[in-house]
Amino acid sequence: MTFWNWFRTNAAELQRAIESDHTASVVNLMNEGATLLPASLGWEVGPHGDGLMLALALNGDLDNLAPANELISDAPELDGWSFHVGRPPKRWDLRFTMPDGDGRAIDFDANTWRYGLVAFDGGRFFDVTVVAPEGGALDEATREQAAILVLQGILGEVRFLEVVDRVVVVDRPPEGLPLTDIQHLAPHLDSLQPAPS
Repeated sequence: MTFWNWFRTNAAELQRAIESDHTASVVNLMNEGATLLPASLGWEVGPHGDGLMLALALNGDLDNLAPANELISDAPELDGWSFHVGRPPKRWDLRFTMPDGDGRAIDFDANTWRYGLVAFDGGRFFDVTVVAPEGGALDEATREQAAILVLQGILGEVRFLEVVDRVVVVDRPPEGLPLTDIQHLAPHLDSLQPAPS
């Protein structure tokens, strides 16, 4: 059985589990289906726009773009579903909860975050310094994971991997680096990147 045959068979059950917010059922179902995907790809399902979406996650590696594109090109047309290569940008309020290194649930509000950019190769990619005031109380891995989650949520996974080289998280503004509110990141990058040739 191919992944898309499996998905067609299970889409209605998956939709019910998502809409009833039954996370364990969603995870169990998708883990079953994921055995039919290349091992290098991940997945994310959930609400998107007016319907639901399945994203084939690249797991931090642009080398996974080609197999994800190939799979998505064979995706069925199903009412209420959209299919994406990489996690798409989110429409959200920049508030989220994630566990720290000790497993404690930490609430974040990235609306107060700012960022600074350092461009390389004529603006083809960037180091991003994120100023997160609550970051000083967290371990480095949690700070970085939270920042990557926000940046990928704003840019989408594919664009993040294409244009962001390094993410640094600090709790105080660094001297000499111009800062901008995090909500402006996507259009800011659009304005700085060279036009496609």
